[in-house]
Amino acid sequence: MYEKEAEQLQTIIDDSERIVFFGGAGVSTESDIPDFRSADGLYRQKYKYSPEQIVSHSFFVQNPEGFYEFYKEKMMFLDAKPNAAHRKLAELEAAQKLAAELKGKEVTIEAKAGDGGRLFGAITNKDVAEAINSKFNLSIDKKKVVIGTIKVAGGYDVEVKLYPEVSTKMKVVIVPKQ
Repeated sequence: MYEKEAEQLQTIIDDSERIVFFGGAGVSTESDIPDFRSADGLYRQKYKYSPEQIVSHSFFVQNPEGFYEFYKEKMMFLDAKPNAAHRKLAELEAAQKLAAELKGKEVTIEAKAGDGGRLFGAITNKDVAEAINSKFNLSIDKKKVVIGTIKVAGGYDVEVKLYPEVSTKMKVVIVPKQ
């Protein structure tokens, strides 16, 4: 139904350096944080001032004690725990950060080779993952490294898939072992 819009949004996300997620009540309530608009929500309760007024900058300046009292009683949820949505967003953020850190980086792998740089054997995604992990102290699974089998020394562009829709390009240089 919204395929075109979803594709446009994905393009915007892919082309962005930073993204902010604004979650609504559905994300908060999963962490036992009450929503504001339900029958017993914050906006349905009676106060001397409306919640919108109380959390405004002007109210804070005029009445900091009232602001802090309201905030302490109604806006702090010390027992709240991250839920599945928070964990997925954290995973996505970590993958994007790692992708930015690895982008354009290079790893070198030495391999036995004969005439013309032809390798005795081949370099696989497992070898590349091990080189990346060793050089950058990571634990990227070999299945995340997208390359064909390498049979000749030289430089190769490699894609590393870190999360759905999050990948980065790196350079792998295969040099003949002396």
